Amino acid sequence: YHGLTIQAIIPIIISEKLFLQLTPSYNMNNINNEREDTFIGRFFIAYSLSTKMQITSLYTANIENKINTINLRLSIYF
Repeated sequence: YHGLTIQAIIPIIISEKLFLQLTPSYNMNNINNEREDTFIGRFFIAYSLSTKMQITSLYTANIENKINTINLRLSIYF
């Protein structure tokens, strides 16, 4: 199998504590045979609660396959 992915990473800094990132990608899977192209969009947000604690969330949407995932995370830095 051979494929190709075209992806853009768009960072958006709202403030020192709030950061967003948009990542659309177009995936061309199995180029040689029956192609299974997919469009996937990712939306990442990070908010610093303090210098040692950050809460983040990632939303991933696979448009063609109608698969959506949400990830919520709390990071504590020692």
